[in-house]
Amino acid sequence: MERVEVFFKEVEDAITSKEELENLMISSNILFESREEIIRFFEMLLKFDLRDEALNYLEDLVLQIDDAELIDGFNKLFKK
Repeated sequence: MERVEVFFKEVEDAITSKEELENLMISSNILFESREEIIRFFEMLLKFDLRDEALNYLEDLVLQIDDAELIDGFNKLFKK
């Protein structure tokens, strides 16, 4: 299956369940335009009890970015 690229801002409000979010992650490369969008995505993952998936995304993201403030924000999210 070919994965499509979608902007998080275009699908954020449409995601209302864990299953919808899982399907989106399987079928799409999710693109973010801001730190705030990334944090909202992680909040959504945690809201739908997708902690392992959030950690996997975080591990991949940490390798791609150099943003201590953003990583600190993730640490705070995971402590909740």
